[in-house]
Amino acid sequence: MIKNIKKMSKWFMNLSLTTKIIISYSIIFVTFFTAITVSYQRINNDYTVGKVKQMSLEIADSIGKNFDTVFDSVNSQSKILISNKIIQDILISGDVVLDDYIRVSNYLTEFVNFDSKLSSIYVFDLYGNKYYIENESPKNISLDSLKKESWFSRLEELKGGYLLSVNEQSTFGSEGGKYISFMRVINNLDSQKPIGYLVMNISSDQINKTLSYNNDRYNTMFFLKDESSNIFISPDNKLFDNISNEASSEIIRVDKMDYILSNTYNNYGWEITSITPINELKKQSTTYGIALFIAIIVSGILFIFGMVIVSLMVTKPIQKLALTMSSVENGEFKEADFETWNDEIGKLKEGYNLVIREIKRLFKNIVKENKAKRKKELEILQSQIKPHFLYNSFDAISSLALSVNNWEVYELVKALSKFYKGFLNYGSEKVTVKHELEIVEQYLAIQKIRFGEKFTFIKNYDSNVFNYMVPRLILQPLVENAFNHGIKPLPSNGVITLDALCTEDSVELRISDNGVGMSAETIKAIKDGQIRGVGLRATIERLRIYYNAPDVFRIDSGKGRGTVITIKIPVRQEEIETNDK
Repeated sequence: MIKNIKKMSKWFMNLSLTTKIIISYSIIFVTFFTAITVSYQRINNDYTVGKVKQMSLEIADSIGKNFDTVFDSVNSQSKILISNKIIQDILISGDVVLDDYIRVSNYLTEFVNFDSKLSSIYVFDLYGNKYYIENESPKNISLDSLKKESWFSRLEELKGGYLLSVNEQSTFGSEGGKYISFMRVINNLDSQKPIGYLVMNISSDQINKTLSYNNDRYNTMFFLKDESSNIFISPDNKLFDNISNEASSEIIRVDKMDYILSNTYNNYGWEITSITPINELKKQSTTYGIALFIAIIVSGILFIFGMVIVSLMVTKPIQKLALTMSSVENGEFKEADFETWNDEIGKLKEGYNLVIREIKRLFKNIVKENKAKRKKELEILQSQIKPHFLYNSFDAISSLALSVNNWEVYELVKALSKFYKGFLNYGSEKVTVKHELEIVEQYLAIQKIRFGEKFTFIKNYDSNVFNYMVPRLILQPLVENAFNHGIKPLPSNGVITLDALCTEDSVELRISDNGVGMSAETIKAIKDGQIRGVGLRATIERLRIYYNAPDVFRIDSGKGRGTVITIKIPVRQEEIETNDK
């Protein structure tokens, strides 16, 4: 398995950049599409089921509240009826004439007409008399038949409280359907002793019509069961067989249809179970899902098309650049020549071309520097042929000057001797800063003897810089340039200042003069090597090559305000000469 994975990985990494981009983004898109589809189906299904559950519970609660409203109304009407003086007087006397029947019948008719839910009202006294109003066919009912019912004893125990009972083809039933009978004992308002019985019947059709209001739009059905779990209303026996009495909300499947069942209880202890189909809402969500699927497919096609275009925009210039770079292997330093824009690839091409141009320039400079180096070596060799003869001559002149007590000549010759010893006889390419400063001092001592008060020399040395190693002869040409081209042209005397300072990360050597100064054009010409006979250019190039830094040398000058030349040498620990050495 691992071997196959490595093999596939190697195969993939060896593909072209365009192919890798297309495959990678295709995998990302397929993964994204799959994740979105699965997540959508999961979330949508959970949302749909949750919404139907909530709706089913709300419907069940609504049905329960409607039921409570119906029977609260019947309860209130029953209290009004049994407290009526006509009803009370007739039930107490028991001596009934035709007019009494008519009065009671008219009174009961008003109740039935007022509330269409009432199917019939029966009033019984203790003397066997019966008063009633019936919307259907009259029923042969007597007080004795009521007493034979199983619920009659419970009715008497309530002592005036109401009792709800489902009667199907029994005392008040008929083949037409079921009834809910609202019953209570009628008590004497004064003595609170029983004087009769009240029965108010409501048909299941009226209850169903009232409770089902506004439920048709959801195709919702419901069960209604009394306190003893006797079914009063049920839409379908198949559904009833799948109901779990313990569950408050569950999903069942009947005839390939999914339903949400939600149970609740009203204030009268009756159980209401709403049955709401899920499939209708799922059809809507399926429509949305198909629309989303089509949108994702179209987006995917556009995504892949755009991905191919973008990958070609990236890889084609890279392929051209790689082809150009391969020519370097054959020793051909060619610049990339193809159209790019101001983006990363364009900058990469410009960077490559800049490197090629720099390499070409460096090759030319190396050849040029090698030629100059050989020429310098020859000049140095020629200049060192006669050092001993020069030293012996200086000693002879010094002895001759002392013999005639000419101390000025003696000082000049001694200074000149020390200068050339330091200048020519120091074998190493690198010397200490202290040695460089001594050469400058000997040179200025000679010039002081020659020119007298023409200039004043000021030195400021930090002793911490003395042991740092620097390339030899980097200060004397600069001081000579300051004297010859800065101080000598002055009509008055001048000042040359030499500073040697030590900072945290560098050594600064500064030559300052208050001479005639230089223009910006002259400084540029010196740096470009266009003015001969001035040691600035050679010193600048030596320092830049040696320290590989463009800012090691700085010139600050202007016409009439003197010149300041600063050499900023980076501190290198290995270039510090110890005292022992």
